[in-house]
Amino acid sequence: MGSRNSIAATLVRAVITSAAASAASAAALAILGAREGRGALRPLHASGHWLQGGRNAARNQPTFVRTGVGLTTHHLATLFWSLLMEKALGPRKRTLPELAVTGALTSVLAAAVDYLVMPRRLSPGWELALTRKSMAGAFSAMAAGLAAGALAARTPAARRATRRITRRR
Repeated sequence: MGSRNSIAATLVRAVITSAAASAASAAALAILGAREGRGALRPLHASGHWLQGGRNAARNQPTFVRTGVGLTTHHLATLFWSLLMEKALGPRKRTLPELAVTGALTSVLAAAVDYLVMPRRLSPGWELALTRKSMAGAFSAMAAGLAAGALAARTPAARRATRRITRRR
């Protein structure tokens, strides 16, 4: 039973962490895409290239399907990396430097796996809409979001909420 609670607690922390990381990196993608003159939504649409093909990265108009698939894909991928990070960190309190380093390492691992290991079709697709410099900026924003989210997941309020959720199981 303790193991089930541990898994549930890790999931709760990962959801909190991924919310911050996904928001930070999505905002960075939009800002960087707009700054490069390619449009704010193109990098987010590119995340849906696994399902809809690369042509979506060339479109900046929002649609329910194109934007929805891109944002959902982006958030689920961030949730995956948050889950790995939270599993590695464990439930105990951490210092901000520990969280910052772990967030940075997780983001570097995500970039390496996404662009060096995964087949191109399963990569984030940001290269379809951004320069490499901007891609690095988006991964840096993800690192900052991972650290901020992990810090939020360890606040007293988050710990109380996690205990309430895991008791119900």
